[in-house]
Amino acid sequence: MRVTCALLLVALAAAGCAKKNEDPNGVGPWQFGRSKLADAEAAGRCMPIDDGQMQCIGMSAMQVGGQAGETQVYFASKAKDAALIEIAISIHTCDAPAVANDLTARIGKPTSQSDDGKMLFWSMSTMFVRALVPDKQSGSCELNFVDPKDDKSIADLKAGK
Repeated sequence: MRVTCALLLVALAAAGCAKKNEDPNGVGPWQFGRSKLADAEAAGRCMPIDDGQMQCIGMSAMQVGGQAGETQVYFASKAKDAALIEIAISIHTCDAPAVANDLTARIGKPTSQSDDGKMLFWSMSTMFVRALVPDKQSGSCELNFVDPKDDKSIADLKAGK
């Protein structure tokens, strides 16, 4: 029995180490490729928006840079099994340097940034991230996480939309 438990612990430790090298595929409970509209309907309030997509609000707040952020999630359609297409976190009265430092610690150095330095971008195999971080502590920050294959959303985010 002890040998079996020891082998199980070694296997779990090895699996945990392998996962640390992979790119993250979401934030908190919201994961691209796994989260469905039915999950969000159980956690908050969802309503239809443009193009038949669904927006869900009232989700649990997320902590970024020691600050609570309001979370919204978006899904491809009204179907219960609709795929997650975006995670948006808004932090009002944001300490932008703290948010930027926290994201860098969690997902690595940004792959690029806007000319004015107020938008940071991470291009990963599992998601694209934009952090709108003003240089003042009194502004609001907006974090967007989208599927890396969604070229239109990525172009919009890079353009500041």
